[in-house]
Amino acid sequence: MARAGFVAGLMVVIALVALDIKADVGYHIQLARSGGVIRHSDAVYRLASYLDQQGGEPLALDWGIRTSIELLTQGRISPAEVFFYQKDTPPPWVDWIYGYMTREPERLYVFHADDMTVFPRRADFLALAEKIGKKAVLDQTVNQRDGRPVYLVYKVQDP
Repeated sequence: MARAGFVAGLMVVIALVALDIKADVGYHIQLARSGGVIRHSDAVYRLASYLDQQGGEPLALDWGIRTSIELLTQGRISPAEVFFYQKDTPPPWVDWIYGYMTREPERLYVFHADDMTVFPRRADFLALAEKIGKKAVLDQTVNQRDGRPVYLVYKVQDP
């Protein structure tokens, strides 16, 4: 009797594991086809490659950019995070970005596309560049596989 209970329990466990494996395989197939979406898309690989080619230390101006870039470039590129964990742009952020814009013209600034951003700073970034007589130039747009923009990379130049 005990053996029959053990076998029945084992069959339930095997069935659950099989269903879990089937679900996991389904997820992997879908990810392989789509490349993922939004902040979880494979666009981050293209962003990492682009930043690696450019060199330097870009600024990650939204949450969720730095760690992936560090990992994918094996630490060669380590973006400084400058966004603050606040919905509205705090005055210290403006001061920091002003310093970067005026003293480091080669610096790259990385944002998520507006509909994917966590801490919206791009409008304030563009306004600050204009206010101090600089021009923020969109240097690179990195899209997910369906063409939807995920990352925006800017440079700041004299007009």
